[in-house]
Amino acid sequence: MFGDPPAPVSEEEVAGIDWSAPEDLRITLIEFAVLPPDPTLMLGKPYRLEIRNFGDEATSIAAKNFFEGAVIRDMQVEYFELHGSTPHEEKPIAQFEEYPTGLDNDPVTMRLNKENSAASDEMKTDESDEADKPAKTESAMADETASEGTVDSKATDDMDAAVAGSVRVGLISLPPGHAAYLTLVPLRTGHFPFIGRLDKGQLGKITVEDPATAVDEPTGKKDAES
Repeated sequence: MFGDPPAPVSEEEVAGIDWSAPEDLRITLIEFAVLPPDPTLMLGKPYRLEIRNFGDEATSIAAKNFFEGAVIRDMQVEYFELHGSTPHEEKPIAQFEEYPTGLDNDPVTMRLNKENSAASDEMKTDESDEADKPAKTESAMADETASEGTVDSKATDDMDAAVAGSVRVGLISLPPGHAAYLTLVPLRTGHFPFIGRLDKGQLGKITVEDPATAVDEPTGKKDAES
């Protein structure tokens, strides 16, 4: 149903994203439908996507290829009040993995910077303590150098993995009256299934177009006639 997965998003594509002024877009799940059924997004444009469940039952969202072909900066799930309703007894489920985008206002990056700063302060304290200790033998120094090389290698691997930066969505399950909010930029064109409850007919399609190649139909017809 989902077809072939999109090509992986590269670090260069992520680094070139302009996150300013995301456009609001809402997809609503109601009984037996997804509204709008086929929204169109523009390639490389930032969006603040809201997915609302107005149905009577909890719904799991499946849009695997769309999410994999986009960079998602952040995600949250919240309850919204509707006509005096109360929160549903079921809790929303949002499985996602965070890793820093490198943006100054990105909470994951801020947390990482804080941890790095604390580690740096601790390292300075250790160096100060080391200066007061007696000189070490050549054998002990060789063992420490080998150990430090292993730690540095792991730190480099972790840093490389963090460069691309975004949120990887694993699962979104929304009880009635809940919404998921995602700030994202689609980086792959195509038609992507958006699936809620198939037994309720909640099946839609998200289209991502490249503005450089998209043709406005009325204009295209007019050009063909002339």
